[in-house]
Amino acid sequence: MLLIEFDCDLKYESNILKYRNTDADVWEYLYIDIETLSILLANFAIISTLRIPTNPICIDTPLTGKNIKIKYCGADVQLYCNNNSAFYLPIMEQNY
Repeated sequence: MLLIEFDCDLKYESNILKYRNTDADVWEYLYIDIETLSILLANFAIISTLRIPTNPICIDTPLTGKNIKIKYCGADVQLYCNNNSAFYLPIMEQNY
């Protein structure tokens, strides 16, 4: 399973996506466009949550779910997590 982080305010040119395997300690970085990000999330994403730096991630909040509300070039956009696979909840609740 991968943990993926990206900014909630995406730009047209390219955006930096931060990801890592749940078993690894090192984050990797990737430049990605909005179309590729949308396909990635639609096919493989399980759940989304708003990450607040330095705070623990809490899964049971209204900010957690199947849709991701972001801004793309100033416009409100929603991306959807369509994969219904099971996942280990404590992995998401750690403070990375």
